[in-house]
Amino acid sequence: MKILFDFCNTTKSSLFYQNRNVSQLGILDTETSIIIFLKIPKHIRDHGITGVTCHDGYIYCVTQSAAKPKILKVSEKDLRVVKEGVLAGSKDVHSVVIHKDILLACSTGTNSVESYSLDSFEHKGLYWQHPKTSRGGDVVHLNGICVHQGDVWVSCMGLKSGERWSSARNGYLVNTKDNQTKYNIFHPHSPKSYRSRLYFCESSSGTVYMGTQKVVVLKNSYIRGLDVDGDKLVLGISGGRKKSRSLKVVNNPADSGHYVSKCGVLLYDQVTRNKTYYNLSNYEKEIYDVKILNNSVGDIDLHFNGFVKIGVSSQDTENIFVSEIVRQKEALEGELIKYQRRILEIEKSMPYRLVKFFKRSKRYIFNHS
Repeated sequence: MKILFDFCNTTKSSLFYQNRNVSQLGILDTETSIIIFLKIPKHIRDHGITGVTCHDGYIYCVTQSAAKPKILKVSEKDLRVVKEGVLAGSKDVHSVVIHKDILLACSTGTNSVESYSLDSFEHKGLYWQHPKTSRGGDVVHLNGICVHQGDVWVSCMGLKSGERWSSARNGYLVNTKDNQTKYNIFHPHSPKSYRSRLYFCESSSGTVYMGTQKVVVLKNSYIRGLDVDGDKLVLGISGGRKKSRSLKVVNNPADSGHYVSKCGVLLYDQVTRNKTYYNLSNYEKEIYDVKILNNSVGDIDLHFNGFVKIGVSSQDTENIFVSEIVRQKEALEGELIKYQRRILEIEKSMPYRLVKFFKRSKRYIFNHS
C-alpha cells in the first residue's frame, strides 16, 4: 500500500526541508517501509501542507498560509509538480476536495467553502458560507471537507468558550446543501465517505467514528488524517498536549500542556484489530492528511528524478503511544543496564584481576616494609 501524507505547522519553511532532501509532502510504501519525499518548488516558503486530494491521475495539495494559500498539481505518474497557483479569495485553507470537476477549498479564515477551476485555479466564487458567520475571521474553524452521497459535507470545531481552540468542545459535521448538522464532536477532522458511510475523527479523544459507531479508540493520540480501503483504516497520528496526565483528552498541539504521543501513520485492520504504526517523528510533529494511493503511483526511476528514499521503521504492537518522557526514561534505563553489565564483565576479566592483585600486593609490601 502507498500512503500520501503531509506535515503541517512545521517550524521551518519548505526551502529548509528541500535543502536537506526532504519535504512536507511524502509517500509511504508499506511493503518496503520506504518514504519518498516529493520535491516542492523552492520558492514556496510556507510552513506546511494542510490539504491533499487525488483526481484523474493528479494529486492536488494546498500550502499552509493564512493570507495566500498556494495550490500544487502533482502528476501521479512521476510525482512532478506540473502546475501551481494561488487560491485567491481563500484564507488559511484546511482541506480540499473535487466535486463535479470543481476544486472546493475549506477557507477557514473566512468560514466558507470557495470554488476554483481545476484547469486554471481561477476563483469561481463562494460555494457556501457557514450560517451566522462573516468573512472577517475564523469563528467555527472549518477544517475538513468531503462528498457524501452527492452532497458536500464539512467538519467544524464550533464556537470557542475561551481563548484557545481546546475550549471548543461542541464540534459537528454540516451538510452544505441544507445546513443540517450532525454529531457532537470534540475536535472533528477528516470526514471521509466510503461505501455510503460517513467516517470522521474525533481528534482529541483519539476516536474514529463511522456515523455514531466507534471504530477504534487510540490512547494518548491526536488523530487527524483518515482514509479507508476495505477493512483497512489509515490514520494520521500527531503529537498533542495534555493539561493533566490523568485525563484521556489530548488537545491540539498548539495548546498548552504536557506534550504526548508521536507523529506517524497507523494502519488499522477493522476485522483483526491489528495495528501497524510507522514512526515519522524523526521528521516532524504533526500530520494533517493521509490518502491511499494507487500502487502504480511513482513506479518509475524516482531516484533518477532526484527524489530521496528513506527507510522508516514499523511497529506491530498495542502499546505504541508511549509519552516521550516514558520513552526517554526507558532508553536511559536500558543504557544503565548495559553499563552495569559491562562493569561486571570487566571485573570478571583476567587483566582486571591481575591489576587488583598487584595493587593489593603493593599495598601489603608498603605496609610491612
